[in-house]
Amino acid sequence: MRLKILLLILFILACSEAPKREFKGERIVLCEFFTFARCVYCPYAEASLESLRKEFKDSIIVVAYHRRLLGDTLSPEDVEERKIFYYEEGGEPVVFFNGSGPIRTEDPSLNYPTYKNEIQKERSKRLKVLINLEKINDTIKVVLFACDTLLSRNLRLLCLITSDSIFFKQSGAKESVYHNVYRGFLINEKIELNYGDSLTFPLYFPNPLRKTKLVVFLQDFNNKEILNSNFYHWRE
Repeated sequence: MRLKILLLILFILACSEAPKREFKGERIVLCEFFTFARCVYCPYAEASLESLRKEFKDSIIVVAYHRRLLGDTLSPEDVEERKIFYYEEGGEPVVFFNGSGPIRTEDPSLNYPTYKNEIQKERSKRLKVLINLEKINDTIKVVLFACDTLLSRNLRLLCLITSDSIFFKQSGAKESVYHNVYRGFLINEKIELNYGDSLTFPLYFPNPLRKTKLVVFLQDFNNKEILNSNFYHWRE
């Protein structure tokens, strides 16, 4: 009888899931900001995001999608596809934090505390995916590792380029220099990634532009959640 009980216990232990390992890393917050040059309140939102970027340093990434409105040509036309993916009603400025939103405020004075609260909320969530970027000569090696169970079967890997700052003078616009400007998607591919899986792929950049960023992120297209992101910065 004791032998049967012992064998039963061993069988249960053998069938149980192995405990998940703890992985060191952080959940970087991607702040997707929809704007356009002649937008009246957008400069206040951009200033708040710039302040938060300096405060959180490499723990957040800001991408400014300039909509093709009233003569703004800073971002390519596919910016409208990203806008429709997230929202169809309501004006700018509007921000999405790791795909969560839309976040708008009733007064520009509320931008900074509202955005900061959203960033802290996203950073506190469980880490599910690690994304590492390494420069090797003219290649950026991208490595993804799933450190938690990913239930979605609609995961997409996205890579885009931003410019640190662009001068753009337009009549009626409050500003002439714009930061973290979206310049185009390089990759938008569906992938499969299960717990413990890793995925490695190279991106070749023989002549990258100065003061630009490569932004890489993994997004669940079912609920729009961005599981993690990272970037490589060509400063000079």
